[in-house]
Amino acid sequence: RLPSLKEWTAASGTTDSVSGWGKASAPEKDRTASGLIGMSGNVREWTRDSGANPAAPLASAKPVAAGASFRDPAIGHKTRTWLDSRSVRADDLGFRVLFEKGE
Repeated sequence: RLPSLKEWTAASGTTDSVSGWGKASAPEKDRTASGLIGMSGNVREWTRDSGANPAAPLASAKPVAAGASFRDPAIGHKTRTWLDSRSVRADDLGFRVLFEKGE
């Protein structure tokens, strides 16, 4: 399944590193403490959550993508993007799946 925004944020760690598209040029520099690679900006990643963008609190809830991408790597993994719908497709938008323990 897709991770929630909270799960994605927890997995990405606490550092604000930038991927190989930006400051960090080697994969080992884009590895979280839990061993996940590429959380800092290769592609934005879908989450299962929808929510209101804090910059537009009166707008309706929209699907949320987490992280930066190769199009704008300098913004780092803490970035969030509110997308118009689940049908959005882009070359800098991907996904990461979460498997429950025991599945």
